[in-house]
Amino acid sequence: QLSAVDPANVVVKVPVTECGTTAAAKLVNQGVRVCLTACYARHQAIVAAGVGAEYLAPYLGRMTDAGKDGLQECLQMQDIVDGMGSGTRILVASLRDVDLLSSLTEKGIGTLTFSPAVARQLFDVPLTTAAATAFEEAAKRGGSGVQTAALTVSERAALTVYTRPRGGMKGQWIPTRP
Repeated sequence: QLSAVDPANVVVKVPVTECGTTAAAKLVNQGVRVCLTACYARHQAIVAAGVGAEYLAPYLGRMTDAGKDGLQECLQMQDIVDGMGSGTRILVASLRDVDLLSSLTEKGIGTLTFSPAVARQLFDVPLTTAAATAFEEAAKRGGSGVQTAALTVSERAALTVYTRPRGGMKGQWIPTRP
């Protein structure tokens, strides 16, 4: 019933427990898209791939809080689903900084969820800000050799993050308001 609203766009989240995994297997067999969530151990990727879950959602920050190497666990989850030839995507949640985001994406994990504060960190690069300010000032002075239009960056502008499917070249723009 949950996915009947819009089967192409609804993904049912189910905890990766024994009971949840049994339910997930039944849902997948009925053609329902499933995300196994509340994942805290790399071996749970075996379960997610085995039942054909579309996503597995590990909570990186919470794993780290519990004393685990959350980044390494997530990377090993990706290795497991790749090794099994599964289409399950690792959807990393509880990301707290852009360094972790960068480490995940450089290793091929591109399905992520993070807060607007982390999204803002993507644009908090002092050298870029200084260059943009210099460009804007040059444009205001009449160009001084600037041959393209200057864009003013305001704090109210939407931050935009680009995501693409693992291994794919197409993606979608997801606007996030600060």
